[in-house]
Amino acid sequence: MKENMKNEKEETILRELEKIKKETINSSDEKYYSVSVNQIKEVAGKFQLPNREIEISALQNNIIPERYQRNLGVSRPSSKDYSHFNFFYSHIVLLSPSLNFFVNFIFTNLIFP
Repeated sequence: MKENMKNEKEETILRELEKIKKETINSSDEKYYSVSVNQIKEVAGKFQLPNREIEISALQNNIIPERYQRNLGVSRPSSKDYSHFNFFYSHIVLLSPSLNFFVNFIFTNLIFP
């Protein structure tokens, strides 16, 4: 039941993105679909989700948020399939100095003596 509701929400978000996307041409004269930062914010607000989640959904469906376009010229695949951008799922972990000390102690004294 939960999975069905999740899929339904994703489909609704995708339909919303499909309605607001616009065809754009980049500096290499290639056509692509884009959405603006404001449009991302509107959709995110409508569904009470972080902007990042909407951007990920857009990228998985070959709709490029405008703020990413300038970097895609370098990493754009020839197939024009943007669903490979899995790095959006990555997270950064910051360790406190005391935890960092503990981890270093474990590695230097217990694991690799």
